[in-house]
Amino acid sequence: HEVSHYRLLSVPERFSVDVKRVELSMKNLQKRLHPDKFSSAGGQMKREKEYSEKISARVNEAYGKLRDPLLRAKYLFGLKTGAAYDSAEEKETNGGEEEAREEVPPELLFLVMEVREAIEEADEDGEELIKLKEENEERMEEAERRVGEALDDEVEFDAEKARKAIVELTYFEKIRKEIIERL
Repeated sequence: HEVSHYRLLSVPERFSVDVKRVELSMKNLQKRLHPDKFSSAGGQMKREKEYSEKISARVNEAYGKLRDPLLRAKYLFGLKTGAAYDSAEEKETNGGEEEAREEVPPELLFLVMEVREAIEEADEDGEELIKLKEENEERMEEAERRVGEALDDEVEFDAEKARKAIVELTYFEKIRKEIIERL
């Protein structure tokens, strides 16, 4: 049974984490695990160095997942439900299109289509793209807030509420990347 990314980095198992604390924990672990500490030629040292490299890679993976809101949301959802997060888009690419479309609210799809059209129309207009990026960042913050409410609810974890908020965040993250590519 593998230790969770949260336990590995000594941070509470919540969506709302202190990213600076996550980073500090990662850096402290990396310092202690640095392969150069195990550089002598002996067989025992070689095994320790290999083990250190394996754990170091695991620390990097944990840090990568926990510092990124979307990856953290999907990871925590998986921990809480015991199942890997399965987004509607992932299902679409796996052939379950009918089922996938039902999971994405039509309002969200319309909003995403409108924003993508606006991005296309803005083309190379940097000011317009920046405005669209700022609007999208507000939507992302709102989606992150909803993800946090759903995943960190101490009283009752609502998997469906969490899934919907994660789907929104997934779409808004894609929009963010599309805008950045054009800026």
